[in-house]
Amino acid sequence: MFCIAILLVPVGLHAEIYQCVNQGKMVFSDQPCGDSQKTVILNETSTMQGMSEDKIQQAGKHTKEVLLKDQIKRGQEKIKVLRKQMKNEIAYLRYKKLHSRNNLAGATWEESISTEMEAVTSKYKIQIDLKQDEVRQYREELKELKNSYTD
Repeated sequence: MFCIAILLVPVGLHAEIYQCVNQGKMVFSDQPCGDSQKTVILNETSTMQGMSEDKIQQAGKHTKEVLLKDQIKRGQEKIKVLRKQMKNEIAYLRYKKLHSRNNLAGATWEESISTEMEAVTSKYKIQIDLKQDEVRQYREELKELKNSYTD
């Protein structure tokens, strides 16, 4: 994604790029080559030079599409992680609850653990709902973007 974004940024008009041959390997640099190297100043270029306005817009839309798909994927992965964390915390609390069933003090502790389980469930439900809303928003944005291709 970073590489695609870099391709869309025009290189400054006064930038000089040096092509150096060093021990048989070609190296590009923004600094002149050393004395023992061959230096060739390349023509000033722009990554968008020769591209039509339509092609530039298509490239921008494609880049945005790739970024949105990545955000959707990351959001879905985060939801899976949150669900797994919730499941693990609830399992641990259930384990603790099993060991509290011995006496009156244990009954009070069991009630406390039940309250804690409700709080854990509520905490993760809120986080998961927020992430699902975010993913839904990215999907709508992606759908709008794809519809704009046909316009």
